[in-house]
Amino acid sequence: MSLFTVLGVTLTTLSHGALALTPTWENDPFTTETHYTFTTDNKTAPPEEFRNENGTPSLAVVDDPVFGAGWQRPNTIDAARTPDSGAWDMGQGEEGVDGYLSISVPLGSRVGLSSQELNIFVEFIWFSVAGIATEPLFFLEGATPITSIVDREQVAVETLSTWERTVWQASFSDFSPDIATLTLQAPTGQGSVIEEVNIYTISAAPIPEPGTMAFFAVGLMGFLRRRR
Repeated sequence: MSLFTVLGVTLTTLSHGALALTPTWENDPFTTETHYTFTTDNKTAPPEEFRNENGTPSLAVVDDPVFGAGWQRPNTIDAARTPDSGAWDMGQGEEGVDGYLSISVPLGSRVGLSSQELNIFVEFIWFSVAGIATEPLFFLEGATPITSIVDREQVAVETLSTWERTVWQASFSDFSPDIATLTLQAPTGQGSVIEEVNIYTISAAPIPEPGTMAFFAVGLMGFLRRRR
C-alpha cells in the first residue's frame, strides 16, 4: 500500500494501480469523463470509454520519428505495464512539432454565455527510466489555470524502471472554447511513454472569484474506485 494525498485528504491506493482516483463530482450535471488505454495503434482513436453528451472526445498523436518507438503493443515484451492496454512512446519532444499527444474533450456551450467556469481532473500513467524517459509536460491548450495542484506517486517497479502516476487538478475561469484540449508533451532531450490517460471535467456559469475557489477546493477532493 502507498499513501496518496489530494488537497490534504489522505487516500489509500494499491501500489500496482488496481485502484484509481476520481473526483467526487464525476456524476454531477455538466460533467464529462474520458478514458484512454491505447489498445490500438490508431493515432486518432476514440476513447475506450467515455461519457459526454456534447460529443465524442478525439485523440491526436504526433510521435517523434527519430527517437520515438511509437505504439507499444499490450504484451510483456514491449513497454506496456498491463496486459489489456498499450502505450505510446512519443520520443523526444519539440513543442508544437512532435513528441506529443492531445486529447480534445467537447464541453458544449451555455445559451447566452460567452465563457464558463471549468474544473479538470487528469490522471495519467507514464514510464520512467533515469535520463531516458520522464514525465511529459501537461497543459490545456490556450488556457492558464487560476488554481493548479499536482500529485505524483509510483505505481509499479521494474528492474531498471518504474511506472508513475500523475494527477493534475486545475480550475479555469472565463474558459471560452467549447472544447478542452489536453496536451501531453515530451520534454526536449528526453522521451515520454504514456500508457493511460483519464480526464474528468465539470463546467458551470462564471461565478465570482471567492466562490470559484470554494467550488474548486470542495469539488476536487478525490475518492477511490476500481479501474475499469
